[in-house]
Amino acid sequence: MTDDSPKPGSGGERLSAVPLLRARVLQAFPTDPVPPYPPNLGLDPCGERDEYEGFIDRPWPAVEPRHLGTLGYDISPPIGFALERPPHLLNYYLPAFLLAGFEHDREHEIFDGILWQLREAMPPLGSHDPALPWWHGSTFFANYDREQVDCVIAALELVQLHSVDDCGSPCARSWHYEWELQDDLVLEGWRARRAML
Repeated sequence: MTDDSPKPGSGGERLSAVPLLRARVLQAFPTDPVPPYPPNLGLDPCGERDEYEGFIDRPWPAVEPRHLGTLGYDISPPIGFALERPPHLLNYYLPAFLLAGFEHDREHEIFDGILWQLREAMPPLGSHDPALPWWHGSTFFANYDREQVDCVIAALELVQLHSVDDCGSPCARSWHYEWELQDDLVLEGWRARRAML
């Protein structure tokens, strides 16, 4: 009889954390209320269709992975959502981007869009207001509570962990994203935010 369980420190052991992270994120980020979608936010350059129609009035877990990637857009959703003020849509759909990246990045290049955008959209070192929806706030991720911040940190740490193996070589993983020094700064920013809550 052979033991097929992942060995400590192996890629299999690391990836086994994804279902646990998924359950934790689903618990931490309520689906209701969905923030209002600004009319024509993702209008294509010809003015013919809204490229972000897959998000309109959709709870974050219901968005199809193909809508969360960077492929097929003039401006990818993470960038478009970050340009909108207040940034309610980026705040609301961040858990969808992160979870879909672990399972669908190879087909849709999800992590490239959202993790690059997180470099520009650092969370503030402020407090959480439980009277407002969790996605509310005039700045990025301003009203995330401690558990939501911890979920983002856990997702970032998992991407970081899978960027290289124990010998410093790229790992076998289900995504294309390569962790860089700027990503370390993003992770430290989220840890600083947690320390303030």
